[in-house]
Amino acid sequence: MAHAGEESIFLTRFADRVTVVARDKALSASQVVVRKLEENPKITIVLGATPTGFAVTDDGRLRALLVERDGAAEEVPAASLAIGRYVEPLASGLRPGPPAQAGVLAV
Repeated sequence: MAHAGEESIFLTRFADRVTVVARDKALSASQVVVRKLEENPKITIVLGATPTGFAVTDDGRLRALLVERDGAAEEVPAASLAIGRYVEPLASGLRPGPPAQAGVLAV
């Protein structure tokens, strides 16, 4: 998670919002990285969530990352997606969209 945490902080230079989705119930990065993530107003952290798919608009652009958390399905809004340590087939079939104003980093 350390690398993903640092990457999330870096992405805030380009995106209005960055959401970190982690399967674990706690971040495994160093205390310094976790503190930076938690203190950054552009970053939202979603813990204990397993990505299950995508929700797209009628024209095939990404609208949200679908996740399961505590047995319930949820949508995490997203305009772009960076995937780390996750299954690549989730990204198949997406059409490129406009430059990101919001992003999700799923780890």
